[in-house]
Amino acid sequence: MMGEILARDRVMGEIAVYGGSAILLQMEYRENTADVDCVIKVGHGPVVKAMLQTGLKLNLPSSWLNENVSAFASMAESESDFIPFGAYPSDRRPFLKVRVARPEYLLAMKVEALERGAARDRADIAKLCGKLGLSSVDEVLEIRGQYFNKPPTLETRLRVEYAMAEIAKEEKLHVDPTPKKPT
Repeated sequence: MMGEILARDRVMGEIAVYGGSAILLQMEYRENTADVDCVIKVGHGPVVKAMLQTGLKLNLPSSWLNENVSAFASMAESESDFIPFGAYPSDRRPFLKVRVARPEYLLAMKVEALERGAARDRADIAKLCGKLGLSSVDEVLEIRGQYFNKPPTLETRLRVEYAMAEIAKEEKLHVDPTPKKPT
């Protein structure tokens, strides 16, 4: 719908998607997410207008697409940290381009969220580690260090260790690794 609105207005827009939505779109293990964390990269005003119109049509809260994540993005972020996801309304009429953060970048951001005490991100960390084939705290913290140029706190290290222990426990229990389709 947003792509159609932008096409009607003949305005280009581009968003970068992070967080649970980016995980859901790439890994399909999450069944839902409360909102879409994004940064509007091109056409801010028109994209916000299209977002509000789409939200009204679909009866979504006004914050369904939000840029709060911009406060937590890495200063080292670059174009290579994103994967093209789609162009809307179509590839031949790309008025809204959508990119998603790569799993490595998402992992780094989720570890940063742990530093702020966001325990709910542990499950996402476990799934991202599985996707990336990571099995040690040092591997996880190395990826975090590529995006956030500061040493992790002791508490962050302990929280990552706890998340890695959860992964090991799941593997021992032979949890079904089949990804769930989003609803």
